[in-house]
Amino acid sequence: MKIVAIGGVPGTGKTVLMKRCIRKLGPFKSKKIGTIECLLNSKKKLLILGRYDDADGYAQGTDMLSMSVQPEAEELVEDGKYHILFEGDRLFNVKFLVHCKKHADLNIFVLSAPEDLLAERYAKRGSTQSETFRRSRYSKVAKARANAALAKHIQLVNHVDREDMKEAFQLIDDSFFNGYLVEETWKEVRKKTGIGKFL
Repeated sequence: MKIVAIGGVPGTGKTVLMKRCIRKLGPFKSKKIGTIECLLNSKKKLLILGRYDDADGYAQGTDMLSMSVQPEAEELVEDGKYHILFEGDRLFNVKFLVHCKKHADLNIFVLSAPEDLLAERYAKRGSTQSETFRRSRYSKVAKARANAALAKHIQLVNHVDREDMKEAFQLIDDSFFNGYLVEETWKEVRKKTGIGKFL
């Protein structure tokens, strides 16, 4: 199975990118597995972890889950029934990422943006996150990048404007649709094209 993790310090656009994924990789239905709220595309066997709403805002996704959700998330990964896509601070830590690597084909995308742009984004959204909190998130991302077991699975992605967002989505899309997930079953392709009807 495939797992894609999206990390980055606050303001790098993780939630914005994930909402694009939800629009483009859907349709999804809300589902609850244990206490884990998620979105499921049953045809693609694809789970997006966390809760998202239509309102603008940050701290959605896995950040809406319980602080104690990680053991359940680890069990979900071990189960191996679904491809998994997630972003946010709650599960983006070395222990969980190494666990994902052990049980699935893992890709990690770390979003980045210039400091002045991050400051502008914080002001625009009225962020109440303290400087101490933000520094701790930098440390968390840095630990993942420095981990020898994870380093080769991490790709840094500049996320400044809409073009960057499109490129970031394409990387995620390629991660899931390069032979691991199939948009249409062979039966559907044959019905549309006639290919194989004499086989």
